[in-house]
Amino acid sequence: MYQVLDGVKVVEAAGYLFVPVAGAILADWGAEVIKIEHPRTGDPYRGLRNDYVKPGMPNPMLELPNHGKRSLGLDLATSEGRELMYELLADADVFLTSFMREPLRRLKLDYESVRRVNPRIVYARGSGYGTRGPDADKPGFDSAACWARSGLMWRMTPPNAERPANQPGSVGDLTGGLSVALGVSAALFKRERTGMGEQVDVSLYGVGMYISSQGLGAANIGLDHSTSGPAGLRNPLVNSYRTADDRWLTLCMIQPDPYWADFCAHIDRDDLVEDPRFRTIDVRDAHGEQLVQILTEIFAGRTLAEWRAAFTTLKGVWDPALSAREIVDDPQVTANGYFPEVVDGDGAVLTTPDGTVFRSMTAPVQFGGQPVGPLQRMPEVGQHTEEILLERGYDWERIGELKAGDVIT
Repeated sequence: MYQVLDGVKVVEAAGYLFVPVAGAILADWGAEVIKIEHPRTGDPYRGLRNDYVKPGMPNPMLELPNHGKRSLGLDLATSEGRELMYELLADADVFLTSFMREPLRRLKLDYESVRRVNPRIVYARGSGYGTRGPDADKPGFDSAACWARSGLMWRMTPPNAERPANQPGSVGDLTGGLSVALGVSAALFKRERTGMGEQVDVSLYGVGMYISSQGLGAANIGLDHSTSGPAGLRNPLVNSYRTADDRWLTLCMIQPDPYWADFCAHIDRDDLVEDPRFRTIDVRDAHGEQLVQILTEIFAGRTLAEWRAAFTTLKGVWDPALSAREIVDDPQVTANGYFPEVVDGDGAVLTTPDGTVFRSMTAPVQFGGQPVGPLQRMPEVGQHTEEILLERGYDWERIGELKAGDVIT
């Protein structure tokens, strides 16, 4: 854990992945994060069916948005629960929520209500479609609001495909959570300068549009970004090519002329350097289809391992398309601590039944030239309820009364 947000107190009333990701990021950066969960059912994401649950091991998709937090089981629908929530918010720096507008009003946790309790608080809310407009009260999840409606699905689906492209792994939730953490950090900086709290809003629809911004910008001036033609024709050195062992290698030389001769040498085709069809980017543009076909045949002649060996000294940018298994074992990932291990409350490293070290992701931001790890394992529902209340001066008699009334876990 970093210390850049040391002393910052965060109260999180949010479910699933989007906003809780922001809470986990803030915890990794040093904030104290208290996750408010229903005392009996907890965060609904805990019960979501998926393929990541394996007997005897942590759930990677639950650890990702919830590591580093403490959990307080609290029924916000009760008057005593709201009173306790207000106590927590009164000296908090940040409130994170993914509740929709009507539940927030009903629970008296809307911005104006919370601001009356704590005028200095940074109030951050994640939504599906934004806080204004006809769909402000429409529920939204990542695959709908971010992936489908924003144009990402449309852009990623090939023409005449039988089915649309599948969303790659909660991209909106994760990018959205990072965006919430960014907004909170900026608002905390403002408060440090002015003493004033702030309201932060991030929507999954807006996140998807931001990811799609190049295509939207083109559409705004009347260009159809979907009809640019086959990949690589304008610049065959920005394209992906299949290898002999059915793998993919991606070239990304966006200014190709300085690398053209070196590239040709590395593919053993010096004859292409002075070929009048390919000598400069302008003529390569005019003969892009021919060059793509030539390169397609060349790359199909060797395996990915052979190309990686051949391209060790290539000056231009290139990379293989790695599988998830290859990424977690990538020495570059290990060297930079991009996939840190997870430890329990006693500091013991979590492992799977077969002895594999359990790891989880955090934001791609590092401070002080060092990785963030290890990460603290996520809490059980209400695991820290008594601990938090005792810290706030509650005695055991009062805690027992709240438990008897089903206000807390």
